[in-house]
Amino acid sequence: MLTATSNFSGSISSEHDKVPKKKPRLALKDYTDDFFGSGKKLTPEKREELILKYTPLIKYVAGRLAMRLPPHISPDDLVSSGVIGLMDAIEKFDPAKKIRFKTYAEFRIRGAILDELRSLDWVPRSVRKKSAELEK
Repeated sequence: MLTATSNFSGSISSEHDKVPKKKPRLALKDYTDDFFGSGKKLTPEKREELILKYTPLIKYVAGRLAMRLPPHISPDDLVSSGVIGLMDAIEKFDPAKKIRFKTYAEFRIRGAILDELRSLDWVPRSVRKKSAELEK
């Protein structure tokens, strides 16, 4: 007959504590309060400073999208579309909505890049969707 014995001493080994935690994909400080806290319209100098601070976010979003695109599409074109999206985000951001600017900007940057890609494609989205269904 088998019996179960326990050697549990009451404490769990902290081996899992030694595993390094994942770093955030893009450690970018949130500048929402620094730039939009006063509620005043941004000066051109502040706008330029904000664009420079969020350039890594543009490159990150463009790089993520570029992985799924054909090689003939230039990453620089994606970045330039992303800059337009960031400028649009700066213009339309509303700090009263209590969201971080980084979150809002990321959606606007991605949207601007996707809009540019769609404008380059002569085939409507509905036709692409039907084509993909037929290939399956």
